[in-house]
Amino acid sequence: MRHPEKGIRGVFKCLKPGASRVEKERLKRELEVLCHRIKHANVVKPLDFGDRWLITHRGIELERWWHEFTRDNEVSKVELMSVHIIRSIALGLSACHAMGLVHRDIKLANIIMDANTPVL
Repeated sequence: MRHPEKGIRGVFKCLKPGASRVEKERLKRELEVLCHRIKHANVVKPLDFGDRWLITHRGIELERWWHEFTRDNEVSKVELMSVHIIRSIALGLSACHAMGLVHRDIKLANIIMDANTPVL
């Protein structure tokens, strides 16, 4: 997605209108941790943000990437990539947990493939 005013391309996350104080505080904490405390290859870095939104890595959702990868590669390569993806996601989650940040919505659509590297 492209930010309508700034032209930055990436994955866009936005709180819904009327978001609760708790949701706003959670996003603020997430931004603090992502911008200043976590430095990990499998955790996104915000490219830009506001008080109710953030834009992260450009990439492709894991599910779409996986369909293309499995279509174009042999089983042995698919098996090795499966292990790489699972390990990378676990390492990214571990880095988040070490900073007190809990990912509340792990699903394929929330994992971005940046080249062959999964990013939460």
